[in-house]
Amino acid sequence: MSGIDRARPPLSWDNVRMTEWAVDVRDLTKIYLPSPRWMRVLLRSAITSPATALEGISLAVAPGKMCAIVGPNGAGKSTLFRVLTGLTSPTSGVAHVHGIDVSSAPRSVRALIGFVPSGDQTLYLRLSSVDNLLFHGQLAGMSGRPLRQRIAEVLEIVGLSDTADRVGFALSAGMRARLQLARALLHRPRVLILDEPTAAIDPVGSHELLQVIEKVAADDGIAVLLSSHRLDEIEALRGRVILMLRGTIIYDGDLEALMTQKRRRTINLRFATVGQKEQAERKLALLEGLDLVRNPDHGPTELSTLTDMEVGNLVSRLDAALEGMLAIEEARLPLRDLILDLLQRVDRDGQAEVNGKAELNGS
Repeated sequence: MSGIDRARPPLSWDNVRMTEWAVDVRDLTKIYLPSPRWMRVLLRSAITSPATALEGISLAVAPGKMCAIVGPNGAGKSTLFRVLTGLTSPTSGVAHVHGIDVSSAPRSVRALIGFVPSGDQTLYLRLSSVDNLLFHGQLAGMSGRPLRQRIAEVLEIVGLSDTADRVGFALSAGMRARLQLARALLHRPRVLILDEPTAAIDPVGSHELLQVIEKVAADDGIAVLLSSHRLDEIEALRGRVILMLRGTIIYDGDLEALMTQKRRRTINLRFATVGQKEQAERKLALLEGLDLVRNPDHGPTELSTLTDMEVGNLVSRLDAALEGMLAIEEARLPLRDLILDLLQRVDRDGQAEVNGKAELNGS
């Protein structure tokens, strides 16, 4: 491959250019092309036509900041991580890590990135924690006393000092996840990329691991990109979140803003008679920005709506249809249902939320 940086990659923060963004991605597109027909049998590839994994996405993460990336399977999260770590080349667009282009200097970029994949496939479970880190440190160009001192430091950071000599098979899932984090931190990276790092850990262990990651990011000024399917973790971070769908970013912004501004309300109404309920239902069906919800647990005189409206606004629009209403109550959607609702609305309306503003895909 032409343009590959074959020089020894930088292993110290002193060698890295200071830039405003630790990660800077602009108009990134990745299209996987089908292999030649004669090669498909050997590769077992199911791709018979071009497949777009990323479509013109842009994002930037500052040093010391955390960004959670959420999306269904096939949204493009793993492809984005593969591009940032230099494992695959973008079709168009650019990606920089501290000012270094990931396409033209992938080895230099990888020296700045600590990557934690999903699962523990990168660990040698027959080796102890120390031996795992010795092996990976030597691959990164580290050796001797500095390597052993750094191993002791990272094991202390992730809370594995007491199990340093225990082989991987004897470690719990949470300990293995911590060992993966220690391996990613070993060469003092400036960016951490974590692909579902807590997928196999219990809720308590995942919370503790995220606390370690947050502390490392804040103390050492490391930018963190983290993907997860566990929305309780994303909600606990209370920071920036990127929602991806079909290779595009549909929301990029503060999670708290998403939860307060975009969270649709479930409004439940109960009437004295079935006829009065049906009259209100006909009125509600004519209102824009409101969806009737069929709840099997409701009685014959109850109905529910899913809407962005405030309760007072909804009541004023019902007007005469309020006759016979006995009760009205509001409930907020949990984060899981909020994200599902947003994804479904994007699927239906073709809209994307970027930095809190609605934009048409492809516009």
